[in-house]
Amino acid sequence: MDTVHPDKIAVIAITRKGVDVGRQLGQLFPGGHLYLPQKFVPEPQTNEHLFLPPVKTVVEEAFTRYRYLVLIMALGAAVRILASQVKDK
Repeated sequence: MDTVHPDKIAVIAITRKGVDVGRQLGQLFPGGHLYLPQKFVPEPQTNEHLFLPPVKTVVEEAFTRYRYLVLIMALGAAVRILASQVKDK
């Protein structure tokens, strides 16, 4: 089994509760990168990157940059956002 390298992980949250969950996950992957909505985070911590809506832009960029994505959002939203990035089943 391959080892997951934290620097290849992006965690993307879109809600206030998602920020809390994302930060908890960030403790499990200390080298990972956490993307959070600017409106919920006045001052980012290390490895936290703030974004303005739409989240689709952030997810599409992360899809090309990272090996692993953790999307903290509704499943339907995640599927719609990722659909344009998936070329093959």
